Amino acid sequence: MAADRIILRNLELVTDKAVLSVDEDGARLDGKRPGGGDLLPWDEIERGRVSEALQPAFDKFLKELGPSLYRLRQRLKIGDYDGLYETAEKLYPRFSSRQSQTAYLVCQTTMWGRLAHGKREAAVEPYLRCLELLRSGNAKESLLPGGRRLAAGPDTPYCLDLAPLWLDAAEAKQALPGVQEAIQKMAAPRPDEAYLYYVSLALAAGDVPPAQKVLAAVQGKDALAAELREVLLAQQEIQTKTPGTNLAGLESRLPKLHPANRLLAHYWLGMWRSAGDQAAQRDAALDFLTVAALAEDRDSELAAAGLYHALQILDKLKDTAAATAVRRELLARYRETAQGKRVAEMERP
Repeated sequence: MAADRIILRNLELVTDKAVLSVDEDGARLDGKRPGGGDLLPWDEIERGRVSEALQPAFDKFLKELGPSLYRLRQRLKIGDYDGLYETAEKLYPRFSSRQSQTAYLVCQTTMWGRLAHGKREAAVEPYLRCLELLRSGNAKESLLPGGRRLAAGPDTPYCLDLAPLWLDAAEAKQALPGVQEAIQKMAAPRPDEAYLYYVSLALAAGDVPPAQKVLAAVQGKDALAAELREVLLAQQEIQTKTPGTNLAGLESRLPKLHPANRLLAHYWLGMWRSAGDQAAQRDAALDFLTVAALAEDRDSELAAAGLYHALQILDKLKDTAAATAVRRELLARYRETAQGKRVAEMERP
């Protein structure tokens, strides 16, 4: 019988296994537990007695990581994504490059915490690390606490929680190094989705040459990734003010696009049309209202951006009734978003 004795938070006793080693991921046992693995993560451990040589490190990791990881687990269980942010940010640097279920817990809570705080650009890096942990088999999504799961899979062109549309060029530029590092650490063959997220961020940041280089190398063998690539090519033409065949063909392809790619297409068509005559501007307002409708269930910042762009156009066209309705919806539903706060500030006497 092993001398080690570990008490878990659920009051289960582990007394028939010895602890061989400890690190950030947990306490490694000398065999698998019935119905479990051979690793006890720190958020599951209440206290324990292990070998004299390992006890100091065991106590140190448990004190440093146990309460914080347990807090993340509990926040996930009750769906408090806003409350994940502070704790996840403290843990992320320590776990971002690790390969374990605990690393997945930290990366996933970092992504969702950043999204809850409107930090969409900064959420790309932890998302890509989550994607790789699941691809590699080093983590299982089914073991994540709570009911939320990534809105991603073979039937989507990208993670629907995180449309590759970026509203802050400075934040996009700041996110690029971490995204590059995350992609470099992915096992080959790397998914097109990862490269396309990079391209969208680089274009938003104004780093056009590297974006063009990577975009040219993306094969787009998957049909949905190929669609997304076409939209990004049109985005590139719009942002560089060199309209070409990709932009010209985007409108005709709209009905055939996956709804997620159609959202992006409407946004960029709206940006292009908004610089045209009054008829084009009205079409642009409809594009942005469509963006808001497509994003409303998943991405409040993007939905608010769609309404904000539509509002700007309607104000310019002096369409008072429509502008008032859009302004009312933006303030009622999305007051706490970046664009909602901007409009609320303008409304102050």
